[in-house]
Amino acid sequence: MATPLDTKLIPKVLAVVNKYGKLVDFKVPASKTYDPTTGATTEGEEATHQHKVTPPGWYKETLIPKDLIQQGDLMAILPASGLGFTPTRGYRVEFDSMKFRIEHVAPLYSGDSVAAYELLLRH
Repeated sequence: MATPLDTKLIPKVLAVVNKYGKLVDFKVPASKTYDPTTGATTEGEEATHQHKVTPPGWYKETLIPKDLIQQGDLMAILPASGLGFTPTRGYRVEFDSMKFRIEHVAPLYSGDSVAAYELLLRH
């Protein structure tokens, strides 16, 4: 159930990122279908979702838990509102002719609802 904070904060997060954010491509792996009659597994096509994120930036040394963050990793915030997918570790992200992989996803709550996701991106 959405709280009053959810109602106020989620649209603001989306508005700020839409105004100042960077458009990136999220490559979502295709789902696999198993046919028990033939024993065959078929894979659909990879889906591409375009969404704006906060401009990706480097993690500061003081914020780095040494076992999770590696030099060169980027962090971006993806608003949760209006997504056709839930970001997951392993999804590919592309922008500025660079390719990254989502290494870690942390949901950011505004109350009871997820307002955004913090993404750790790795080459």
